[in-house]
Amino acid sequence: MADRDDQTVSPAWRVVSVPVATVWTSPSSPRALDEPALAGFAPSEPGSGKREAKDQSESGNPLEKETDPGTARGSGIEAWLAAMTVPDKLDLCAANRVQTQALYGTPVLAYEEQDGWSRVAIPSQSSPKDKNGYPGWIPTEQLLPLSEEEARRLLDSSGSVPGAAAVSASVIVTAPTTDLELLSSSAKMRISFLTRLPLATEEERGTVPEVGPGDGVQAVPGFQAETVAGPAAGDFPQAGGSPEEDVGTGAADPREDPIIVVQTPHDLARIRRADVQVVAEPGEYPAVHADGQNRGQAIVAQAKRFLGLPYLWGGMSAWGYDCSGFAHSMHLACGIVIPRDASVQALHGASIPPEELQPGDLLFFAYEQGKGRVHHVGIYAGDGHMIHSPDSASSVELIPLKGYKLADEHCVSRRYWT
Repeated sequence: MADRDDQTVSPAWRVVSVPVATVWTSPSSPRALDEPALAGFAPSEPGSGKREAKDQSESGNPLEKETDPGTARGSGIEAWLAAMTVPDKLDLCAANRVQTQALYGTPVLAYEEQDGWSRVAIPSQSSPKDKNGYPGWIPTEQLLPLSEEEARRLLDSSGSVPGAAAVSASVIVTAPTTDLELLSSSAKMRISFLTRLPLATEEERGTVPEVGPGDGVQAVPGFQAETVAGPAAGDFPQAGGSPEEDVGTGAADPREDPIIVVQTPHDLARIRRADVQVVAEPGEYPAVHADGQNRGQAIVAQAKRFLGLPYLWGGMSAWGYDCSGFAHSMHLACGIVIPRDASVQALHGASIPPEELQPGDLLFFAYEQGKGRVHHVGIYAGDGHMIHSPDSASSVELIPLKGYKLADEHCVSRRYWT
């Protein structure tokens, strides 16, 4: 990408309007088989959905786009991943196609639009590549306009944009994925772990038909929460484990309802209460510490929930993480914001000698037997083990460090959780 003086550009705020937007290196980066990952999400009226004809990807796998609003979908992410072979996935890195990803409801700064693409920076993912946040290109149809006031309300007050204004409460997805239903159209969208959306106001909640106690999931037909398959998957922190005060004033506590109403880039929407956690402060995350866990142990507990999840270069969602995206997201789940890339993560935090490693510390690996460029990161899991998202041919795994193929490339360990 050519260098630009973005200080002369007046960027506009936009918000991600698909479950997860892949951020590409340039508009020419996607291949024909990446088409499903470029699709927008267009809510339609109930009953108007149709199933489109199947196409073939370059790898010969069928692609199928589900447009029935009664069926929750990830706006192409599942079809995209299913269509890619291991060589296809490796090419995302080798050809420098993908930079990162951004979840539904994430504010971004758009510098320019070009032939259906927007050049953006993501303030919530810090990077030395751009002072405003991680840079790249997103299809314009995966973004919606956002006012500066709304953007600052959505961003963490202690994070990317100084002076961000507080929102009363937010809802954070704690299940690996869950379904969200738009109230205006009944269209459903499947969203990822750590998606963060504002809780609807008391006035807005009052416009939604009540869901009686005990109605549970049946109150919203078709809703489902997915789990991530894998060995030794532990219990995921549940909503309500660490209740916050003053979420509402003089009204029924939304934490007690089986369905939560949230504000989204499209409209008010309903989401299963069991799949989310309500937090009172804009910069807050669930950070549930069971049985006296410290935050380092909580990071490991979060990470173990995703054992068996296939790696995805640039991945930042429960559909796939790369190594640094995995470390970044597991820290964020415990309320800790760290840089996006491993090479930058390795420069910050407290340096930890090998004999003082504790669960939750980050282990970094560099070329040239640890003397070159940092290229990988894992999370120390305790007892001489590491949990990490290794490469495009593998999945999140828990492995002993002794005998690990990159052991002689270990260069530094860092701790962010104190």
